[in-house]
Amino acid sequence: MVTYVILGYKLNRNNKIHPILKKRLDLFIKKYKKGDKVILTGGNTNNNTHTEAYMMAKYIKENSDIIKQDITLENKSLDTIQNIFFTFKILKKRHIHKFTFISSTWHLKRIKMIINYFNERKIDISYLGAKKISPKNMEEIKKIRLEINNIKTLKELFSHK
Repeated sequence: MVTYVILGYKLNRNNKIHPILKKRLDLFIKKYKKGDKVILTGGNTNNNTHTEAYMMAKYIKENSDIIKQDITLENKSLDTIQNIFFTFKILKKRHIHKFTFISSTWHLKRIKMIINYFNERKIDISYLGAKKISPKNMEEIKKIRLEINNIKTLKELFSHK
């Protein structure tokens, strides 16, 4: 049994899954084996009617044979730092010390940096990157750079256990 954590990506208008997020979900579906668990992380970043996590769960249920009980939704996070923070709370509560992050290949370096810098728990993390599709919108790229610059914020969040 493997526990996967899939990081969300903002939904298009009308709750449509962005191609970047679809690649992540399709990678999970390809790797999924009966009994695996998944944590889907992502809130409502685009003022849609549903959260990223909810729409991810819907997509996975429609395209695989996973059962509802093996899916956990983390639907509070609005950025990568919060994705990691709220996911680590779930993992800690469930005493999960081994899991696999799924995101985009271009996103993995930042995720690893954040986790390696702030992780105090003894956990075994693997990483899988979906085929490269990167944001073309400069606003998205600026947001990514801003998140990297705000690592001190994550340290503060992790220090308040």
